[in-house]
Amino acid sequence: MAYSAQFTEVVKFMNQKKTKNSKQKSRRWRRNQQNQASQQTSNQTQTSQAIATPQTQVLKPNQNQNKNRRPNRNNKKHPGTHTQKVARQKAVREYSSGGIVFRVVDSVIEILLLQDLKTRWSIPKGHIESGETPKQAALREVSEETNLKELKIHSKLDKIHFFYRMEGKLIFMTNFIYLIESTNHNEIIKTEDDAPWITDVQWFEAEQAYDILEYKATKIILREAINRIKALNNL
Repeated sequence: MAYSAQFTEVVKFMNQKKTKNSKQKSRRWRRNQQNQASQQTSNQTQTSQAIATPQTQVLKPNQNQNKNRRPNRNNKKHPGTHTQKVARQKAVREYSSGGIVFRVVDSVIEILLLQDLKTRWSIPKGHIESGETPKQAALREVSEETNLKELKIHSKLDKIHFFYRMEGKLIFMTNFIYLIESTNHNEIIKTEDDAPWITDVQWFEAEQAYDILEYKATKIILREAINRIKALNNL
């Protein structure tokens, strides 16, 4: 009986131990399941972030490149155009000479002007020929374009520089201008036969000549000429 009681106690102890071990295993299994579920959730979150992150990283470099990249307009190619720069045409230097031609009639200052094919009024002038001085060229050009022969240069007024094109050639012209008096009031004025670009030649009172004169630079010189003429004639 004593042996049987001991055996019963041992069996009971073993059963209690098994029950305890079973509960512990059950708790461990549940913890493992929870840990696995948490791990799966964490992995899914990291996977989603990992997928989203490369897209963001791909976009940023492109955005930075677009910001730093400046448009190169020179690289735009259009049909029929040349990308090479066109060489600037070099101007040819030329020189001309002429004058503000005047006379004083009954204390009234008169100025001689020429009209061209475009109805513009200007002063007589022309190219300086080889071997001529600017003064000589001024007297010759005035005489040829107006038919006046008795002329007297009083002083040099100024010179004008300007560009123009003739037969596709760029010309840089320097024009010397003198104060020239017509000393014979009976001379008849007329246009030059060999100058079809001159359509008319006339005397005008000083202020009227100033108003109809075409070019601003010549107007400034004419105003100076009028002042000098007044001083010469005590007007």
